[in-house]
Amino acid sequence: MANFRSYENQLKNYLLSRVKNRDDLQSAMRKYGSIRFAMNHERYDRPHFIIRMGISEAVFDIDTGGQLGGGLGPDSSEIKAWIARYMKKEEIKAAWQAGHKEYLTKKELEDRIAEREAKKKNRFD
Repeated sequence: MANFRSYENQLKNYLLSRVKNRDDLQSAMRKYGSIRFAMNHERYDRPHFIIRMGISEAVFDIDTGGQLGGGLGPDSSEIKAWIARYMKKEEIKAAWQAGHKEYLTKKELEDRIAEREAKKKNRFD
């Protein structure tokens, strides 16, 4: 699986730089410190990435940067601006393609094993 730590740090730093009131900086650091990037090839069959923040998450299309699902509340607009300005689409798409290929290979293997088990069971029934 790809390492998205650099994207997590870049997004966190961008969001912290957008905090206007210094009194809010401490709570923003806690909030944005939990940002995580992920991909879920089982749930989404198109090039995407997921941004998780606390208990919330949103799914974004790699090609368009558009939001496919979920929500991150008032931070969504800032996150979309960061995606449009800083996201290296080719890099993250390559990571998605590699992960998706791995997922399909694993799924194909699991399907073959299940098919063999079903054949064995039918032989003994």
